[in-house]
Amino acid sequence: MTQDQVDQLTSQRQQLSAVLESAQIARDNSRIQAPFDGQVRSQLASLGSVINPGQGIAEIYTHDLLEVTVSLTEAEAALIPDLFAEQPNITATVISRFGQMQDQWQAQIHRVNTSLNPQTRTLQVTVRVQDPAQKSFPLLPNAYVDVELSIPGAGLASIPTAALRENNRIWLVEDNQLRSHPVELRYIDQGLAFVQDTPLLEQFPVVISPIPGAFAGMEVVTTDLTAAQASR
Repeated sequence: MTQDQVDQLTSQRQQLSAVLESAQIARDNSRIQAPFDGQVRSQLASLGSVINPGQGIAEIYTHDLLEVTVSLTEAEAALIPDLFAEQPNITATVISRFGQMQDQWQAQIHRVNTSLNPQTRTLQVTVRVQDPAQKSFPLLPNAYVDVELSIPGAGLASIPTAALRENNRIWLVEDNQLRSHPVELRYIDQGLAFVQDTPLLEQFPVVISPIPGAFAGMEVVTTDLTAAQASR
């Protein structure tokens, strides 16, 4: 065999090696592996489809954790200390119902969107639940749930909105006399006004009914409705 023939065979071998390597890379690229174990929720591509870079082919959810998105108004978000901390240490309870059953899962705020939703003007907060299947029934994706956030040290008290007077003041009854007291209003929801707590709210009754011509120092008479009804 001449040297020219050896060189020609060597060149052919190199070309075939390059073709083989390209085929192996193409084969490896045709296999897509999910980054976690889970269940396919929806299939976005079928066998034989041409997939472009960045194109989704399926939706998968894991059994180990589940995330719930909560929409908070600005007033609600303002009540939560350290909400925008890098790692907010705020716990939550997720409550779900399935038929006649009800159960709850402990959760924690995982991340907070730093911009408001342009349509609803609400803040999106993501709550993460670990082991959503470890209950009487699994916490299912897309289920309607109630989320209760634990707010440590908020120092808030709730009073009926009817108790609020002009300029965020309330009437208290002290020694059978009206006393006007300012309150720091933080939030109103479903007929309740959430104000900064003060010992006065526990020491003295709060007037919730209208009092025509009320003034500070006005003499009033309080009645125990429960006792009055029992005496009838």
